[in-house]
Amino acid sequence: MKTPNRMKEEEFKRGEKVLVRDSDGSKWHESIFITKIDGGIYPYVVVDSNYRFDFVNGKKFDITRYTHCKKLQSKEITMQDIADKFGININDLKIKKWKH
Repeated sequence: MKTPNRMKEEEFKRGEKVLVRDSDGSKWHESIFITKIDGGIYPYVVVDSNYRFDFVNGKKFDITRYTHCKKLQSKEITMQDIADKFGININDLKIKKWKH
């Protein structure tokens, strides 16, 4: 029997960027998924925000746990799309990399 108004259970992969928050109504924030522990009060295990760079570079990292986790919505765009949006020549476009 399906429970109405219940969020669909999502599947996540280790290393996937996700949005997490606790049940206290705090804002969603981005993190990196590690695993889910079924039955846990805080079942979603993610990379602690201070250790993202270490995780990405294969170094030791710390974790933190949350009650809620959802997919991070993303959209693929090209450099030409960005240049067109800002009305500049693609050769004049300079993009900073995401900070870890």
